[in-house]
Amino acid sequence: MWDKLKRKGPVIFRSLAKFSPFSRKNVVFGITVFLCPACALFQGKEKYTWAELDGARDLECIEWPGVEDMASLADVVIQGPQGASGVGSVVGTGIDRKGRHALAIGRFRPAKSLSSDDVAVLSFKGKPPRIIQGNCALGSRQEFSPDTPDEIRESPLFLLTNGEPESLQLRRAADNNVLATSAPLPAAVRADTAIATGTGCMLMARDEEDQPSLFHVQDGDKLLPVNLAAMKVPFPKGRWLKATRQKDQSVLVVAVPGDGLKGAQEVPWALIHGSALKSAGVVSFKTALGVDGADVLPVEGGIYLIAVGGDSLVGEAKLHLSFYNADQQVTAPVWSHTVTLEHVHLAPPRLVRRGPTGAFALLPKWVDRESTVGSYRLSPKGFKQSENRGVFPEPASILDTVETSVGALALVKFRRDKDWQHNLCEIDW
Repeated sequence: MWDKLKRKGPVIFRSLAKFSPFSRKNVVFGITVFLCPACALFQGKEKYTWAELDGARDLECIEWPGVEDMASLADVVIQGPQGASGVGSVVGTGIDRKGRHALAIGRFRPAKSLSSDDVAVLSFKGKPPRIIQGNCALGSRQEFSPDTPDEIRESPLFLLTNGEPESLQLRRAADNNVLATSAPLPAAVRADTAIATGTGCMLMARDEEDQPSLFHVQDGDKLLPVNLAAMKVPFPKGRWLKATRQKDQSVLVVAVPGDGLKGAQEVPWALIHGSALKSAGVVSFKTALGVDGADVLPVEGGIYLIAVGGDSLVGEAKLHLSFYNADQQVTAPVWSHTVTLEHVHLAPPRLVRRGPTGAFALLPKWVDRESTVGSYRLSPKGFKQSENRGVFPEPASILDTVETSVGALALVKFRRDKDWQHNLCEIDW
């Protein structure tokens, strides 16, 4: 079931090397946020060679979706538990073996191992539905009779959008039953991400000009737009938004910095309760060279920001990390650090939440047409790296992550020969 690989040496000496006999389909990837006693605090420059790969430990992952019914995948997202079921979903869109549009839905529980045996494939006629990230119960409550089969009781729920204009739908994977539907979005507005709140959920969307917008889904189906006119610096066009629910059930929403920009940048944020804008502000950061991948992570009362500055494809770049309070009167970071990384190419970093205010950074590194992913614990004292984990044949990127009660799940996309493949990896803190 699980895929494992350990690096045997430089590529030129490994043309005839075979994968581990325990590998299910010889697909390899690994990432970690494992904390080790010998973690080293970065100071100054770090040089990367084959030792980065030689020293990488293996990590257990599964190929996803791992079923023969799906011929290809287009988009894949992780959706957290919808409601109180505790069952989350991994949902992918693609084409089945009969050439029809299809969804692959797999379930996961935070404390249980993953398995491709849990994946269901649903085919659709006509225009395929779109899947979105996040979770939103839409006010639905499943009611079961005593003789309801376990496959229905334990089936994951998943979100998609359907129709023109789009509406948000909550469905059950076991029977594709529609459990709830929201009111339609305005014309030409497309949903991206949802996040559950105490009074419903917040829906992040964008219009036909790629301008971000927010909606509060209330009482299961009502769709209330959030008036963002009071924001002095609006969310920029074309930017993704990330959000985290706060203790008071408000939602902190932050724009992801744009690639290619250099110098000082302002990153807008907004704190929203229901459909009302409570406060808004910006955080500022500066890079001497253009941004080559960035991520933000809103947490309780604050914002982490990480950015790769410079062209990592020439083997040297700077990794910038900052933490900010969500205070509309202050734009400067509470603390920040910069590390120079040499002789390694970097994919865009991803920030993963750990608890209400903690975070880790996952950083894919490419060396000699192979990849590994390092993890970094973030604190006011600096970057603290744990071991690199996993080696796989081609450059890879982290598509999505979700925090669980025991760590996180990470969805990784990488090329093997001419095909793109996906791995789903469990990360224990």
